[in-house]
Amino acid sequence: MQAEVSDAERLYIAQGVAQDLRNDGRGCRDLRPLELELGVIAAANGSSRLHVGATDVIAGVKVSLGQPEAGAPDKGQVFVSVECSSCASPEFKASPVERPGKGPAAVEQAGLRGSGRGLAAAAAAAARSQGRGGEDWGIDMAAALQSALRATMDRHALCVLSGKTCWLVHVDCLVLNDGGAVLGALSVAARAALAVTRLPKVEVTMGEGEDDEPEIELGDDSEGTPLDVTTLPVIVTLGQIGSRCVADLTAEEEPCASAVLHVAVGPQGRVAGSSKAGGGGIGQAVLIEMLETAQQLGPRVIRELDSFLAASAAAPGG
Repeated sequence: MQAEVSDAERLYIAQGVAQDLRNDGRGCRDLRPLELELGVIAAANGSSRLHVGATDVIAGVKVSLGQPEAGAPDKGQVFVSVECSSCASPEFKASPVERPGKGPAAVEQAGLRGSGRGLAAAAAAAARSQGRGGEDWGIDMAAALQSALRATMDRHALCVLSGKTCWLVHVDCLVLNDGGAVLGALSVAARAALAVTRLPKVEVTMGEGEDDEPEIELGDDSEGTPLDVTTLPVIVTLGQIGSRCVADLTAEEEPCASAVLHVAVGPQGRVAGSSKAGGGGIGQAVLIEMLETAQQLGPRVIRELDSFLAASAAAPGG
C-alpha cells in the first residue's frame, strides 16, 4: 500500500535519489537493517518477527499431516496466508484470508501455477490492489509468496506415504506495519520461520492385510527433522525513480516510483521469478541494472539471515 506523499515531498525524494542520497540517508542500492526475532509464537512449529525500518511483520509455521494433491502424490503441500492489521495502514481493514480447505480459489486464481509466471501474476495483482483494503492486499501477497515457496522448496521431502499422506506446511503471516517493501520482508520472515521449523518424527506401521490402513505415530518436535530451506529465495523490491534504480523502497518512496520490480532470488543469485508493478515502463538499461542488483542483494540477505540463524542455534538454549 502507498503512503500519501505531497508533490513537494515527491520532488525532494526524486532530487535526493538523483544524487544517490535518499531521505533516510541510504544510497540507492542500500538495504535497511534487518532486526529479527525467533520463537515469537509459542504454539507454532516455527516463528519469527522482522523489523525492516518501519515495516513490521510476523511469520508463523504450523505443520500437520494430510493428503497430497492428486497430481503430485510424492510431494507435500505448502500454503501461505497473509493478514494485515488494521493498524498497519489507514486503508487496511482487519479480515482473515481464506484458509486452504475453506476456499482456496481466491489465492489459486491469483497465480500459483508455476514459479516465475505465478509470482508475476500474483505480484502484479498486488500492485493493482492499491486502495482495496487489507483483505484483498493480503490475498495477493499470500499468492506471491506461496508461488515462490512452492516453486523452490523440496516438497518431495514432505512426503510420508506416496499418494496417501504428506506434510502440510502452513505459513501464516501478519503485517503489523507497512513501512515499504512488505513483500520482501514477508519473504525473509517466512524463510526464517521455516528454517527453525522441525517436522516431528514419524513412525509408520503397515497393516497385516493389503486393505489395512497403515498406522502413523508422531514423535516429539524436538526429535524431528529440520526443514530444508537452502533453496528458498527472498524477494527483492526495486523501484525506478527518475532514471535511477532504488532498492528496498520505503512507504514514502513507493508512490514516487514510476515502476516497481519484485524479484525472487535464490542463495546463488538465480532468479526464481519476477514481476513489474506500476504504470510506467522500464527501459532496457534500467531493467538490466535492476535484475543485476537483485542478484547481488538477494544472496547477501540470505547470507546475513543464515549467519543469524546459525548463531542463534549455537547460542545456549538455541
